[in-house]
Amino acid sequence: MSATIAVPESKTQAELAMEVLKKAILGGDLPPGEKLHIHDLSARYKLGVTPVREGLSRLASLGLVVALGQRGFRTAVASQEDFRDTINTRTLIESEALRLSVRKGGAAWEAAVLGALQQMEDYIPIVPGVIAEGDEGFDKLHKQFHMSLISACGSERMLRYCSELYDQAYRYRRIFMSQPRPRILFENDHRELAMHALGREEGRASAFLELHLATPFIAIYGERSVRDELAENGSPTNA
Repeated sequence: MSATIAVPESKTQAELAMEVLKKAILGGDLPPGEKLHIHDLSARYKLGVTPVREGLSRLASLGLVVALGQRGFRTAVASQEDFRDTINTRTLIESEALRLSVRKGGAAWEAAVLGALQQMEDYIPIVPGVIAEGDEGFDKLHKQFHMSLISACGSERMLRYCSELYDQAYRYRRIFMSQPRPRILFENDHRELAMHALGREEGRASAFLELHLATPFIAIYGERSVRDELAENGSPTNA
């Protein structure tokens, strides 16, 4: 299977390779734990050998690929423990970033959150009744909404980590969550999260976000597992 995407002329070949390979990993085209042969990937995705190697090195820094020294690369494995760790780490950083944004965010932040929410809701009717991940347009708007909520936190490092952890969690959702979600539940969850944040309800917004982020883990492994994990970390189990 080959992949082609349109990119600006200013985009370097290494950046292009990273985007193509990242998309293949997140979408499941390159499954967890698979050995990645650079020349095979070069032919498969019509990319140069050197850009593929550089792209894989960059993806290793994002936790999506593992460098095997002189033996090349493989995609990161998928496990319940790793997913739990991803969710817990994302929750710790993103909930704090949300608290900071609620405290610091001004009119521009409020407009960005409402705009991102509206764009996502306007796109959802393309698949009436359900939300099916894997649609590139929807996935972009979903991430944009989550990033808008924390955009006023004042820390570029927190924003970068949250973006990377979003992608790592998304990989698990794409691998394991084959059943689409009811549209009404998805819309209500995201609107309630936005309203808590915009209402400056710092505690409620943070608590709601924690369970919201845990939803994929609950769907895959069961509610009790994630609730136990949240309780061990001293996190609230209701919004």
